[in-house]
Amino acid sequence: MCIRDRVNEAFKKSLEYKPTKSARLDQHDTNIKKDKPPKQIRVKRIKPSYFSLHLELEPIKAAIDKLVLQNLGKVSPEATKMLNLLFFQSRFLEEFHVTLCHFTHRKSEIVKQQEIWNKYMKHYESCIKLFENDNKKDIGKFLKTGETIKIKLVKLIWDSKIVTLVVEFLLDKSETSNGIVEGFQCANTTPHITIGLLDDETRPYYSNSLCEMARTNGVVEQDYYELEFKDSKEYSGEVYINL
Repeated sequence: MCIRDRVNEAFKKSLEYKPTKSARLDQHDTNIKKDKPPKQIRVKRIKPSYFSLHLELEPIKAAIDKLVLQNLGKVSPEATKMLNLLFFQSRFLEEFHVTLCHFTHRKSEIVKQQEIWNKYMKHYESCIKLFENDNKKDIGKFLKTGETIKIKLVKLIWDSKIVTLVVEFLLDKSETSNGIVEGFQCANTTPHITIGLLDDETRPYYSNSLCEMARTNGVVEQDYYELEFKDSKEYSGEVYINL
């Protein structure tokens, strides 16, 4: 074969050549992948919806039962019929709590409500950040703070839609691991626990309207009923941050 033919043959082979990665290059690529910086873990942001005081159901139910038995015959048949719905048709809510403040209070026209919301946010700032930075924990619907507030029961109020307990904070204090935190308050005008719904259309927040009627001694023309507690026991609940 002459030189020209050899050149043409070599040129032809070069055109048909398909490069392949060597084992060394493959290893090099693998190392490059391993050296890539890890993806940055996104910190989950916790935005409280409301702060609440959660209480045990059974002691509260027992107190209501005792109050109603003590006043048998002292309330009208119509009022008794409404309470019977609560007891005999299992109209109790699944959990009892006092709403301490709601995120809507942060932009309330009432300055005091804004102050209370900001106070809770500041007080629990470190607790919220702790959960934000712990990516291994499943937060769920609420965070337990471990702090407690004591209350007493003032009166039971109800109408054809809802049954509610008006409560009072004791000494306006909360027990913490560091002692006593002064000034824990409720942003609602009347601190209360929604006990049960007597129909399927009413929502728990209607308790605010009922409490306002009771506070103004029935200025709003609508039938409601009430029974007062005498020498109520103290009940302790835990503060929850609801998400």
